[in-house]
Amino acid sequence: MPIRTPPKLRAFPWLRALNTPFPGGNRKICSRHIDLTASSASTLQASEVENGLAPPLEGEQGKEENAEGEKESQMLQLHTWDGPEDPDHPTNWPLWKKLSTTVMLAAITFTVSLNSAMFEPATQQVLQEFPGISQEVTVLGTSLYLLGFCLGPPFWGPLSEKFGRKAPLLTGSGGCALFSLMPALGHNIPVILIGRFLAGACGASPATIVGGAASDNWHALGRGINITVAVGSIFGAPLFGPIIGGFITKSLTWRWTMWLMVILGGSVTAFCIVFLPETYAPVLLKRRTKRLRKSTGDMSIRCSFDNEKMAFGVVCNIYLVRPWTLLCTEPILVLVTTYQAFIYGILYLSLSAYPFAFKRARHWPTGVDGLPLLSQHIGILTSVGLTVWYVVNRLAPRVAAANGKLVPEDRLPVMIFGAVLFPAGLFWFAWTAANVHVHWIVPCVAGVVMGCGMFSVFLQCMAYLIEVYLPVANSAMASNGMVRSLFGAGFPLFASAMYNRLGVAWATSLLAFLAVAMIPIPVIFYVYGARIRGWSKNAVSGTADR
Repeated sequence: MPIRTPPKLRAFPWLRALNTPFPGGNRKICSRHIDLTASSASTLQASEVENGLAPPLEGEQGKEENAEGEKESQMLQLHTWDGPEDPDHPTNWPLWKKLSTTVMLAAITFTVSLNSAMFEPATQQVLQEFPGISQEVTVLGTSLYLLGFCLGPPFWGPLSEKFGRKAPLLTGSGGCALFSLMPALGHNIPVILIGRFLAGACGASPATIVGGAASDNWHALGRGINITVAVGSIFGAPLFGPIIGGFITKSLTWRWTMWLMVILGGSVTAFCIVFLPETYAPVLLKRRTKRLRKSTGDMSIRCSFDNEKMAFGVVCNIYLVRPWTLLCTEPILVLVTTYQAFIYGILYLSLSAYPFAFKRARHWPTGVDGLPLLSQHIGILTSVGLTVWYVVNRLAPRVAAANGKLVPEDRLPVMIFGAVLFPAGLFWFAWTAANVHVHWIVPCVAGVVMGCGMFSVFLQCMAYLIEVYLPVANSAMASNGMVRSLFGAGFPLFASAMYNRLGVAWATSLLAFLAVAMIPIPVIFYVYGARIRGWSKNAVSGTADR
């Protein structure tokens, strides 16, 4: 069945290309389904055996289970997708449906990520309302929210595999809005901080699931660009916090920053309950099988996912034990995760650095002092455009020529470019931001360079880890997400003290020197990555079949 493109989109050939698989690429439906959250190991093994991608189980246990399967298959009718062009499969949806789904997923993720930074502009008013507390305690309003993000992979990941993407995604989004009522209404610091932590724990759901949901309904080329949009909403949303929150606290009270998140989060969740479709193929197949049983009255109709079970021990191993085992034994995972976590920490440290430079040094009023953060958004959009250009014009032809196979290190040129750009932007900002004799546009241009470099590194770190650890992608991304959230929670705690003692120039230069020390990481893996992967028992060796 040909994929139809709406007339308004026919003028954009690159957009149509996103909806098309690579020539010679793997079009087998439900044979392998691994993304940012990934399928359970048991489902993957059963699916591979069924499609001839893996040998049957060996030993006595294997004989018993295979014999059981043969006996069961004689009594049951196995229902599956109607070939690679089945219109019900998410990868075959019309382009308008895929794009609208992406927009809704980005809106949910943007809302919970914005919430993470909305408390920062409120800290001064919180100090005035509760005079017995310190500056560091008010910063916990941001740090505890991000600490709640650490609960994402071990809790929301398994739920998204068992019940699909939509239910846990919207449960988390709605819970985040609901728990934001605690700081909005709370009259003591413990209630406010507990509410922030619980809101972050619920907000971890979109942050954990969105990568998988965004890749469920796209082929290889479109999936890479679609994840760019999803990750961009996670990375870019916090930079709006000081701007929006600053103007709110200037005109109203700090509690309205939280009321805004209650209203916005509740509205987005309600809208998506009605309009967001389920994107997880196994759940859609189970639902279709159930409808078929009901319409025909034949209870023997089953699909391969009907008897899927996720034992508690398996969940603990995949999301709690194996992530830390990988983090202690895999050099690629350790170094790339550290680099990405450092970038994520700098992102939240910027929320304090920019107001410090433009409010204290240049004496800009509240709200206006956060506007220079928009320069980093321009840098992020520039990085998105660069990534799209590289994928469409460089990566896609290379993968197509290799019959749909992708070398993980092909993701790294954009990361190397960003690794050089990032410290350059930091040094530029360091020595111009607080200097009143330098026009304000100069540090803003530095923010564009910094934002482009930061996002280029952040995005490609994630893409590279998924390609390298494809067989254990869920565990690799679980460890990555938890470490990243810890850095994001920790950096704001020392930001104020560091900038007060060192000043903008030397505090930012210190971060720039650390960024320079990390430049060799993508270069080493670009040159020696294939050899290092060959030493690992968990990484993909050679090329990854997409």
